[in-house]
Amino acid sequence: MKFNHYTPLGAVLTTSSNTTTSQTITVPAAASAFLISVATADALCTFDGSAPTATNSILFPKGASPQYVPAVPKDRVLTFLGSGGTAAVTVQPLE
Repeated sequence: MKFNHYTPLGAVLTTSSNTTTSQTITVPAAASAFLISVATADALCTFDGSAPTATNSILFPKGASPQYVPAVPKDRVLTFLGSGGTAAVTVQPLE
């Protein structure tokens, strides 16, 4: 995949989520895609505003290369929950 046609949009968004309390990041309205990277522990993520669980979410593994997500949820909210520890999540919106 080529990412050179996207421009980083504003500041990088970060949150930290443990295994019991989910955290949200709201993607800016001008974003058309984003990159997600996770450190310290895996993170579960939902794109529909629901609380992440092992059965309804996408797992982003800690230490993996940033994951490209080519679309933005309708409500622009990403919800994260640490899986196995506190996950440090970074989201780079792209336009």
